[in-house]
Amino acid sequence: MITVKGNPIINPEVRTSQQDIAFGSVITNTTSAPKTYVLTGVKLTANVVITASANFEVSLDDDIYASTLTIPFDTANLLPVSIYARAVANTGTNQTLSGTITHVSGTLPVANINLSAVEYGNAAPGVLLKSENLNYTTPLRYRCGFNALI
Repeated sequence: MITVKGNPIINPEVRTSQQDIAFGSVITNTTSAPKTYVLTGVKLTANVVITASANFEVSLDDDIYASTLTIPFDTANLLPVSIYARAVANTGTNQTLSGTITHVSGTLPVANINLSAVEYGNAAPGVLLKSENLNYTTPLRYRCGFNALI
């Protein structure tokens, strides 16, 4: 029989509870409803820097959002940390927004969360029509028998 004494070897690591977050459709010039995930550190010796790519933001309290947060390594090691994320629809174009949230602690492998949302509500470019031969104030008589001004 073999008996192992002491602590098992556990490698330092940054973990997230999600690998993908989809925010759905977001009206232009607004933000999505927040989604939460949990960050956990294992034997970290460097702070965790969380960075959201363009069109996304992160927060610790669902009140103040930013593109970057820093979590002290001892906090991440001690207990799970709830992180709020949201999409920011401000491109002015109806399109799919994609990005990532990166979690970096020293030289450890980066923990990424893939993000997606759809920005909508932007007016499509219109075409203004003008005719030199159309009188815009002359009443027209239609077959149904009423007058209309154009």
